[in-house]
Amino acid sequence: MFGKEQNCTSSSIEKVFERAGKYQKAESDSQLLPVIVFDEIGLAELSPHNPLKVLHAELEVETCQYGFVGISNWRLDASKMNRVLYISCPDPDIDDLKITAKSIADGMLREQLAVPNLDSILDGLAKAYYELFVSLKLQQQNEYYFGLRDFYFLVKGVLNEANNTMTEIVKDLFAVVHQQMKINFDGIIDGSSFMWKIFCESLNHTELINQYPLPTFKDLLNRRIETHSGRFLMIIGKSESSYDYVERYLRSITKWLPIHEHPVRTLIGSQMPGDLILNKTYTETYSYRVLMDIILHVETNVTLLMRQLGHLHDNLYDLFNQNFAVSAKKQYCRIALGALYHPRCLVNDNFFCIVFVNQDEVEKCDPPFLNRFEKHIIDIQDLVQPIHWRITQSLLSWLTDLLPSGDSVRFPCLQHLFIGYNPDYVCNLVIDTSDEQGVGENVDQQKVIEACKIKILRCSSFDLPLVLVTQTTVDEKNQILIQQYYQFHERKSFADVFPQHRGKRLHSISRLTPFTTILCSVAKKQIIYTYTQIYDTIIYDPNIVNEIKLNNLQTELEVINKVKAHFLKQDSSRILIIRIDYLTEHKQLLSLKHILLNAIDDESKEPSDHCIWLVIHLQRNMLGEAKNDVLFHGWQVDMIDDLNTYNPISIENLMNPSYYDLITQEPFQLSENLFNELVNRTLSKFR
Repeated sequence: MFGKEQNCTSSSIEKVFERAGKYQKAESDSQLLPVIVFDEIGLAELSPHNPLKVLHAELEVETCQYGFVGISNWRLDASKMNRVLYISCPDPDIDDLKITAKSIADGMLREQLAVPNLDSILDGLAKAYYELFVSLKLQQQNEYYFGLRDFYFLVKGVLNEANNTMTEIVKDLFAVVHQQMKINFDGIIDGSSFMWKIFCESLNHTELINQYPLPTFKDLLNRRIETHSGRFLMIIGKSESSYDYVERYLRSITKWLPIHEHPVRTLIGSQMPGDLILNKTYTETYSYRVLMDIILHVETNVTLLMRQLGHLHDNLYDLFNQNFAVSAKKQYCRIALGALYHPRCLVNDNFFCIVFVNQDEVEKCDPPFLNRFEKHIIDIQDLVQPIHWRITQSLLSWLTDLLPSGDSVRFPCLQHLFIGYNPDYVCNLVIDTSDEQGVGENVDQQKVIEACKIKILRCSSFDLPLVLVTQTTVDEKNQILIQQYYQFHERKSFADVFPQHRGKRLHSISRLTPFTTILCSVAKKQIIYTYTQIYDTIIYDPNIVNEIKLNNLQTELEVINKVKAHFLKQDSSRILIIRIDYLTEHKQLLSLKHILLNAIDDESKEPSDHCIWLVIHLQRNMLGEAKNDVLFHGWQVDMIDDLNTYNPISIENLMNPSYYDLITQEPFQLSENLFNELVNRTLSKFR
């Protein structure tokens, strides 16, 4: 049997036929005929390598020496269909659905008490699904978003819940049906509401249509994570930052579960140039390495989050099926590692998988992939407490009010004033600060707002005081903000941060200026934005700092090895600085973030004072186009305009502008030669 994937090649298919030929030669005296079974052969037709072209010669009646069976969810092209006997399984009608539902019920309730009105319930479920199926067919868009697997799990879910219900069976059974429809028919299409209405009408209980409340996105998430039962989840979102909300919430609810040591792990598709071929497809080496990581995670009791790994989904169909083989009370599945190697992998009883899919990509997903999951669309507001939303809206209004009024749209924008600005970043900042201040609704709202403002000012650029001082009326609040900016950004150079680190543990550093206090606290996870360019040398003490540039590393594995080597070092280089050019490497930030988080999680098992700092080099003229959709919640963020020699306009000259005072200030003083050159260049403009 040969499982196909969209990245397969002609050579991989040829190897299967070569293997069948060798078997036939070895067993030439027997009457056995080798049979090649191609599972999901339709996926191979989507491959950019056009691998199925080799079948043309192999399937000719005159030359074919093997049995051949291809299984697909759709018709292949005519050149292949004409070479085989085509058998099609038609879509089930309503009678087929009723028979299937009752067969499932007979198998599940064989030794248990009968459920009242079970036949009418199952008939109603069959009719509701059939009407939904017909409706989606007529729309001709996302027509295969729901499939028979969803219907099967709907029936199983209703029967399982019904068995667990001990009292008020009739009333509770309707509530169970309503809930299970939401569980199994949700996502970008709200099939549950459509089906519930049809179900109630078919049973003459229209009064129940609006009786039961729907479970929220948070309820559905909690249900699966706390029990680790049922189908794996497909979480659909509009942006990468929306996935971060879910991941943050999952980490918050699973850290209290006693059965999990490290409950959440994230794998993200690499964007490193060495892992990609022509920036389109992944190398075999990278794909095999990630699949091996998945096999290791499947053996443990983690909740595995998969993002941007669509190229590997075909290899994991048997895992996603959850129809595991059982041997010695242990579960096993097969994961495809190449064309001919499909090892049997142990599946932990508490393993659970969540796949994240962008909403715009759902329509392109294959029906077999979609139907294997319980699908839900992210509701961010349901994951964030109301008080956090109120504080976030207050801060966003405060930030917007700082912008100058006028017709200018491109400059300045909030991304120029506050580096890394994103409404989602502000919301995550509020949640982080609230967790530091208190729990739930008991937080001091004003205290959280003031603490967030200070953190936001840390990542402000010098454009902020310039904008504030040039406004028509500089009120007292703006003056305070300008003073706070200078207070937080008071320092000489980046190197001033490190001299006192040598020979000391990082949490016992003496304090200097207010800004060096921020940096000398040496957060384990630190981000520094700067206008200093990637090719500039940063001055620091090499005995304290180990520096690498992301553009010098070609593959994700190289990054992982560098980070691991840093944590294993016993010398005084306790700070690893990773320098990133945002303009050319912003796509790599997401995978880099999770590489570092996974490394820090592993390191947290034993006490360590090793730190990771990201220095992100910015192009000031490109900030207005920056998406900033990678949320580094829990990281300390600062902005240093110039890492080496930062000498801004003094606050006195800024508040009381004078051309004379400006040109006599040390950073702006001109030598005689430079002055003469500027005069000549200026006079030349008059010609």
